Amino acid sequence: SASTTLCPAAGPTLAIAPNGTLSGHFTAPALRADGVLGTTRFALATGRIAVALSGTDTAAVVTAIAAPLHATAHLQSGPRPLDLAVLTATARQTPAGWSFAGHLENGALPGLPVAVTALAGDWALTPADTLTLTHGIGRIVDPLPRPRIAPLALTDLTLAYADGVATGRTTLALATTGVTLATLSGRYRLADSTGTLDASSALTFSPDLQPYRISERARGIIENVSGRATAIARVRYVDGGITGNATLALDHLSFATAALGPVTDVTGTLRLPNLPTLASDPAGFTIGAINPGVLVEHGSARIQLLTPTRIRVDRLAFPFAGGTLALVPITLDTAGPERRFTLSANGLDLAQFLQRLDLKDLDATGTFDGTLPLILTDKGSRIAHGHLEARAPGGRIRYVGAIGPDLPAAAKLAFDALKSMRYRTLTIGVDGDLDGELVTDIRFAGENEAAIATGKRLPKLGPGVPFRFGVTVRAPFRRLLGTASSLQDVTPLIEQAQPDPLTPPSPAKPH
Repeated sequence: SASTTLCPAAGPTLAIAPNGTLSGHFTAPALRADGVLGTTRFALATGRIAVALSGTDTAAVVTAIAAPLHATAHLQSGPRPLDLAVLTATARQTPAGWSFAGHLENGALPGLPVAVTALAGDWALTPADTLTLTHGIGRIVDPLPRPRIAPLALTDLTLAYADGVATGRTTLALATTGVTLATLSGRYRLADSTGTLDASSALTFSPDLQPYRISERARGIIENVSGRATAIARVRYVDGGITGNATLALDHLSFATAALGPVTDVTGTLRLPNLPTLASDPAGFTIGAINPGVLVEHGSARIQLLTPTRIRVDRLAFPFAGGTLALVPITLDTAGPERRFTLSANGLDLAQFLQRLDLKDLDATGTFDGTLPLILTDKGSRIAHGHLEARAPGGRIRYVGAIGPDLPAAAKLAFDALKSMRYRTLTIGVDGDLDGELVTDIRFAGENEAAIATGKRLPKLGPGVPFRFGVTVRAPFRRLLGTASSLQDVTPLIEQAQPDPLTPPSPAKPH
């Protein structure tokens, strides 16, 4: 049903020539209509309408321009409104019945979590009640003060409605650059509000496409991304609920993070069998390298998403210095104020470790193990009471680098002992901020392996004299690791040691 008031425009409101030709112009200040399209009830309300008549009495053509227009389709799941700034329509009388076609401009879909605006396209309605939209475009904008996503453009939008079923397809792209993010296709049955939505995305990251361009909230969390990420998802609407599944595949994805430094060549596939919960199956990944200050390469990981904010890490391990650096299995809550990890060092070879740091003037042997507890917060990252300890029976230490002039007698004795020393115990305590000062407490005890000259007044010390060293290093973590190879004079550090050639060392206290 519909009702309106017609007002004559220029010329006759309706004229029929002797040969059957139609003409006429009129306006309507507003139109309100209720009806049924297929099995769906709808309501229309318009502003001013301009109408022109043409054609013949057997093939009439009615052209109308409505501005604005508000439509509501009443679905089982609730009303779905559509606002249009301009709608043009041309109705043609055909032997099969009336057909309609036209154009819509500056449409909007209110009541959604994001603002869908600037909808435009060509529409048509056949006598068989098939409604289509082609050449559609639109825009999606997050209305929040801190947007979750950047403005998106809908392109190549096509919709079709027939026999109570709506189908559609569109492409999502960044509105600012036009880079395609995903393609969407779907099917919706209005009678029972059931349907499916399929999404696929294949992103190749480059300087022109970074996560912060998609969501500003990613800025500072992940940067300098390269590589490829592919996602496929299917969402189902059944009985008023949503189900679905998705697959995310990473192909040699590299990026930089504030906490872990550069991460390169992450490859693996994550499957989410129940998409609404964002829970995944356990998934394996390979990692080319992570460099938080010390480079670790050829890693492997096994992770599982439990909820949108909880992640289970069953394995994250790297071969390192002849042994393994691994994350102790943990369940992380990324929404919490802090995240706690524990790195386990197992079977590290001290010679290879020093070689990694490029310390050319120090040779050492031995195998050590330990743990490095890590605490990550929004304000920074720190190691909390890390402890590394050499395995029995210890090993050897030889320092052949430069030493400072005019050393005190105790320091001179210490350096002479370090020219060739067998240690029995060695512990390293690590504590402090990764982005600030790191305190490293090194303690080892053992015996010299070569005779030591003590000057003219004291006799030479033979091999086997016990020594105990305690060295504390305070330095910014990344600068300490980055400049280890340029450390030529360690005299200020060794001068802090307390060698005691007369008293056997007491066991080092673990931290």
